[in-house]
Amino acid sequence: MDGKAIIGYVDGMENPAVDENLYLFAVIGEEDPDFKGGSYVFIQKYIHDMVAWNTLSVMLILSVRGIKC
Repeated sequence: MDGKAIIGYVDGMENPAVDENLYLFAVIGEEDPDFKGGSYVFIQKYIHDMVAWNTLSVMLILSVRGIKC
């Protein structure tokens, strides 16, 4: 899919690249003692009406996505 989301566009929401210890980002530390050593999981579910989406013009799709033409 060339890095594109299911709707056919690159959404730019990937995780940023960091040169730091990833353990500091993924593992809960002293800031939340009850869950120290664990991790949080955030989940999102998207439901797409692809039949309706595919009826839209490219210009409208780009404007919906906030992309200026």
